[in-house]
Amino acid sequence: SHYYNPSLDYLLYMLPVVLISVALSLCTNVTGTSMSVEMNGGGMDIINSSPVSRTVFVSSKILTCYLFGLVEMFYTIFLLQFAHNMIPTGSVMLLVAAYSMFVLGLSATIVLMANLTANGTLTMQLSYLYAVTIQLMSGFLTPVENMHFSLQYLSYLNPCRHLVEILRNVYLKSSVLSDLHSQFLWLTGLTVVTCFAAVVTYRKRSV
Repeated sequence: SHYYNPSLDYLLYMLPVVLISVALSLCTNVTGTSMSVEMNGGGMDIINSSPVSRTVFVSSKILTCYLFGLVEMFYTIFLLQFAHNMIPTGSVMLLVAAYSMFVLGLSATIVLMANLTANGTLTMQLSYLYAVTIQLMSGFLTPVENMHFSLQYLSYLNPCRHLVEILRNVYLKSSVLSDLHSQFLWLTGLTVVTCFAAVVTYRKRSV
């Protein structure tokens, strides 16, 4: 029953999802701080008075964090290999694609929070609360199967859950897209919906 981790090594099970912890911290700080500074420092008023469209504005915020996320991902993969001799045994392209979707969706969620709150401090607080919540309900520390059955179904709306499953399967079980198509489709769908909502909810207004 423990074919992929016969020694029940805790690090072997937990290290792959370190990527998620770093991504949550990075995206929350970069996107949340960026939105907070502009909203509290008057930068948002300048943007609102400019001809920049909402699609361009939201895309710039999301893509900036996405680039930071990619650099962080490759650095963490290298660090896992160098320090713990852990390399992805499955599809690396699937890992990169899934991680990219997760970072895009997480950045879009924080932009969506900023659109709905119009307050930089509240945006930062909500972004940290959101990051902690989705991490605790993702199966990162405890299995999803141990949750109440209603929360197990609700966790399908948690992008972090799907990325946890993809990372562990790619690192430990040599999984490819055909093995994880369900998780990848959920992750992609949630990202598309979140990005669309972030664009639609942005309104040029005075803050």
